[in-house]
Amino acid sequence: MSKTFGCRMSGTEWFERSRRSVLRLCAVQRELDALTESEETGPGGAGHGDSGPRQKNATSDPVSAAALAHDGVVARIAELTRQRDGLEAARLALCRVIDGMRLALGDGYADVMAAYYLYGPELAYTGRGCTWQDVADRAGVSLRTAMRRRSVASDWLEDVGVSGAMAGIFTKGDRDGK
Repeated sequence: MSKTFGCRMSGTEWFERSRRSVLRLCAVQRELDALTESEETGPGGAGHGDSGPRQKNATSDPVSAAALAHDGVVARIAELTRQRDGLEAARLALCRVIDGMRLALGDGYADVMAAYYLYGPELAYTGRGCTWQDVADRAGVSLRTAMRRRSVASDWLEDVGVSGAMAGIFTKGDRDGK
């Protein structure tokens, strides 16, 4: 483990944290899409209409009840949008690291890492799954080669740091001007 990331985090841990962010981004975007669609296509538009059985302490004014429900949906959409923006920043950082990896280590490493850490969460969320064997099969390499590329890429990230990786630095010596 190194102090490259401002804390004791390995390259593998950084990639795993990024993968979790991409997976969460997929979930947030799907919830946003569903809420936005329900607001646009709900009964009477904007979420108006019968919302099911009346709850205790619910207002007897249907317009007021619809307005309260609409306000709750709008607040949830605003919260999810804030979450999405933060998670999108994490996804963009992952993309930039993979682009730098492509420059420093080559397409084979970048393709394997992108397949698992960037595109894999989207596949996993849709139920198609994404294992390292799936990545190896898609890349046309053995599982052992895919795992070796993951190890080399993680060590490289730990060595050069995130900012160095985004710049496509090959080694820490290149980053330090040596």
